[in-house]
Amino acid sequence: MEGNWIKNDEVELHYIDSNPNNSKDIPLLISLGLSEPAENYIKFMTSLLPRRCIAFSHRGRGKSSSPDNGYTLELYVRDIEAIIK
Repeated sequence: MEGNWIKNDEVELHYIDSNPNNSKDIPLLISLGLSEPAENYIKFMTSLLPRRCIAFSHRGRGKSSSPDNGYTLELYVRDIEAIIK
């Protein structure tokens, strides 16, 4: 398990990658509920090893940064796109 951050505009998004060395298989992206941190899914991701899973905390949740504004559906979609890239 490896935790890391990716920046989308001014927001830093925290994610956990269960198997970052597995670049040959398509990872399972876990987009959590809007109130859950990525850490809640470590046990689940461990149960799927060696399958690569990436779970991330949405803006304002978990270890991701919390901007004063910017919580629209469009911005949540952009965050997901940033994680995928």
